[in-house]
Amino acid sequence: MSLGGGGSNSTESNAFQSFTDGGGLVVAAAGNDGNNVRSYPAGYPSVMMVGANDANNNIADFSQFPTCTTGRGKKQKTDTSICVEIAAGGVDTLSTYPAGMATASNMAVDGVAYASSAMENAGSIAGSVYFMGTAEAEDGAANGMICMIDRGVISFYDKVLNCENSGGDGAIIINNEPGMLYGTLGDANATTIPAVGAAYEDRAALIAANSADIAIGISNYGFMSGTSMATPAVSGIAARVWSNHSECTGTEIRAALNASAMDGGANGHDVYFGHGIIDAAAADTYLTTNGCAGGDNGGGGDPGTGDGLTVTENHYKRKGVKYVDLSFSGAAGNTVDVFRDGNLVGTSVSSATYTDTISSKGGGTYIYKACDAGTPTCSVDVSVTF
Repeated sequence: MSLGGGGSNSTESNAFQSFTDGGGLVVAAAGNDGNNVRSYPAGYPSVMMVGANDANNNIADFSQFPTCTTGRGKKQKTDTSICVEIAAGGVDTLSTYPAGMATASNMAVDGVAYASSAMENAGSIAGSVYFMGTAEAEDGAANGMICMIDRGVISFYDKVLNCENSGGDGAIIINNEPGMLYGTLGDANATTIPAVGAAYEDRAALIAANSADIAIGISNYGFMSGTSMATPAVSGIAARVWSNHSECTGTEIRAALNASAMDGGANGHDVYFGHGIIDAAAADTYLTTNGCAGGDNGGGGDPGTGDGLTVTENHYKRKGVKYVDLSFSGAAGNTVDVFRDGNLVGTSVSSATYTDTISSKGGGTYIYKACDAGTPTCSVDVSVTF
C-alpha cells in the first residue's frame, strides 16, 4: 500500500492482524517526510514497513525512520515489526501516470543516442550545439543553437530561461554528480523551449559535440520518488518469491525477505534500512535451503524465524553499568543461545530471564537475538540503545 498517515486505531489494526493471521502479507510505505514519525498502516506490527534507497544503495533523504522502541525506563521495549523492516529502490523510479500526464524524452548528439530525462516543455528541435557553461547570464552566441549547460550555481529554470532569452532553441542540462539528472523547471515555469537532463558520465562527449537532436513528448510513464515507489517493488518481489514457495504463509515470506536482505547503512539492523535492501534471488535461495520455517528443514543458511521464537527486552543502568534483561517465548527447546552484535554471549533456559551486563562506558546501540540452542533457527533482531 502506497499510502499512510499519522493516525492509528484498533479497528484498522485488528483487521490487518486478522488478515496476517489468515496467512496474508501486508506491505506499506514508511512515508516521505524524512523524519522519525511512525506512519500507519505501515506502523502496525502486522504490516511490513518499507523504506526507500537510491540507485547507489544510499537511503533516500525523504524516507521516514521511526524508532523500533516503545515505552520508557523498565517498560521500554524494542519491536522491529513497528519500524522500517526492509528497503527498496524508490528514487527516480519509472512509474505509471494518469494517461497523458507525463513526459518522455529522446536525445541524440552527433548522431549517437544518449539517455536523457524530460524536464519541461514538449516539442522537438535539432541543431548546432553551444556550450553555455553554467548559463548564469544571457549569451548572444547561443542564438539559434541548442544550449549545452552544466548543472550548478543557479536553478534549472534560470538556466533554461537564460538560454531562451539568448535566442536558444533547446537546452540540455548535464548533471554535476554521477548519474542522470532528473528535475523540473518548477511550478512557475514560463519558458517554452524543450529542456532535458543528461548524465554526468556523458559530459565529455556532450560538451564536445557539434549537433544535437532532442524531443519531449507526452507519455503515460514518468520518473517519481517516494517510499510509495519502493513499496510496489517489495510487493512484487514478495509475490514472485512466494510463487516459488506457495506452501509458505505471508509471515514466513516476510521473515525470509528480512533474513536474506542485503545489509545497508550501519552494520546490522538500523532504523533507516531495517534488515537491509530486498534481494529477490537471495530470498528464493533462503527458502529453497531452509524451507518456510526458516531453518527447521536444516541445510544451513542465514538464521531464520521459523519456530516463532521471539525476544523482549528491558534495559537500564546502575552506577554506570548497562544491563539488558532478555525474555524469550516460542522456543523449540528448553535452552536458547543469546547473541549480542552477532557474537554468542551466553546460553539461557528459555523460560528464564537472561541478563546481559555491559561495562563499557558511554552510550551505544546493541543488537540482540536468540536462537534455539545449537541451531540456526533464531528470533528477529532486537535493537537496544543506551
